[in-house]
Amino acid sequence: MLGFIACEKSQTNGVHKIHYDIDMCVKCKMVISDRHYVAQIDDRVSDKAFTFDDIGFALLWMATIPKDYHKEAHLY
Repeated sequence: MLGFIACEKSQTNGVHKIHYDIDMCVKCKMVISDRHYVAQIDDRVSDKAFTFDDIGFALLWMATIPKDYHKEAHLY
């Protein structure tokens, strides 16, 4: 029984862990180091997180993707 539970895919609810000074902004490829300006878009369907060093880059990135994606994404 424990084997089935261990193989179950667990989805993250909320913000994914950000590795400061390691993770890079999806839009500008700058290393994320300032905790005050970081933004993250969480895709609930694929359980991926897209991290940005500024809220402006997150909004610009959202403007370039299909509108139906906005229903499944959460901005943090």
